[in-house]
Amino acid sequence: MGHVIDETAGLLLKFPDRGSDLRRLYMASESFRDLVRDFNDANAALVIWTANGNADRQREYKATLKELENAILDMLRQRPARDN
Repeated sequence: MGHVIDETAGLLLKFPDRGSDLRRLYMASESFRDLVRDFNDANAALVIWTANGNADRQREYKATLKELENAILDMLRQRPARDN
């Protein structure tokens, strides 16, 4: 379970009311796990490009993160919210 928490930690900050659903979906769906990994990779890249001061790359990764967040939300909306 620790790996699930590590992988979903960034998303838990974005969607704190969906913690149980994030963990459950992460365990049940490979395509969701891929989205989470992509989100984490893009978030890490944004940190690097922000530190380097590259505004073009920052915009690129912010847009990528927004697209991934929307895809994640779409998957979460397909599941009813549950208590955390």
